[in-house]
Amino acid sequence: MRRISIHRPKEKIRGVERRLRALDLWANQFENCKPYYDGQNYWNYKIPVIDRLVCPPTTNFEIQKRALQSLVKAVKHLSDSKVSQEVDYYRVAILVTFPHMFHSEVTAFFSREYYESFCYTQNLLPVSKSPSKHFNIEIPDGFQEVGTLVEWEDEYEEKIIKISEERWTIGQTP
Repeated sequence: MRRISIHRPKEKIRGVERRLRALDLWANQFENCKPYYDGQNYWNYKIPVIDRLVCPPTTNFEIQKRALQSLVKAVKHLSDSKVSQEVDYYRVAILVTFPHMFHSEVTAFFSREYYESFCYTQNLLPVSKSPSKHFNIEIPDGFQEVGTLVEWEDEYEEKIIKISEERWTIGQTP
């Protein structure tokens, strides 16, 4: 279940092992999953966790690594889906935001043009900084990683703050 910690954003997360087991079970549910296609460009599923589990300052390297491993397992199952034989175009990817992984998701794409819009070409990050390298996770054969740095300004308590995040697409080659 996805939840945002509005009232206790920095409180230590409890039940970490239980939550990570639930995330792994969630990934296993994609084994025989058939992504819904009805003329849409994509089908997606956000990572079902409480934000404090995968976002700083209440997370750590091991928790984020296990979360990414679950996302990889889910996308691997989706890549084996039989829906690929029923549609003209089918690719799957993990869209990872880093270091705040709460916005990460697994996505099935049914449109080449839409999928290629997630294969970044500007502000590219070096592959040596990719999530799979950072967490030492093996991605499936036929998958690639492309990342970009996104920066913007926002107003917080009457101050302008600069925010940046890495956005990575770990997906099948277009």
